[in-house]
Amino acid sequence: MNTPHQPFSVASTGMSRLWDYGWFDTTSFRVETQRLAEQSARGVLRTFVRDPLFRRSLCSPEGWGQAWPQHGPWLVDHFDPAWYRAVSFEDAARCLEAVRTHPDFYEPAPPDQWCHVLDWLALRRTDGSMLFYLDVPEETESAKGKVQIWEFFVELVAVGTALDTLHVAILGYD
Repeated sequence: MNTPHQPFSVASTGMSRLWDYGWFDTTSFRVETQRLAEQSARGVLRTFVRDPLFRRSLCSPEGWGQAWPQHGPWLVDHFDPAWYRAVSFEDAARCLEAVRTHPDFYEPAPPDQWCHVLDWLALRRTDGSMLFYLDVPEETESAKGKVQIWEFFVELVAVGTALDTLHVAILGYD
């Protein structure tokens, strides 16, 4: 879903399996930079969070821009773009490894599944993207939507150096 006034359009999307009921979802967006009020990576991110395309349940096969009040587990109307924290690739790799080896899992995600996560991170490093990690404060209970099926929901966003691409990677388990 994309209308002429929106600066974002889906370029590609994909999903791969993690563990037994987990998934790794990736989407790349083209960004029409001339439609951005703020010409910075943080500005791209703020604009994206306020764009109708940001709505996505991630608990159904529908894509981005649904008539849905949530972005994953979070209510869009309560979502704060400041929750995206700029991170180094090393910090992102540590966060992802902590997810992969979390003690709640019987065993870490197998290498043939986890390689997709590592490949995405390596590609973002190679293309020089600025990386953000969704770090929702624990005291934001009011921001949670009615649908809460995820055991965990981890999101990384990368903004290209020319600000003309935005890449979203979400790891989830339900």
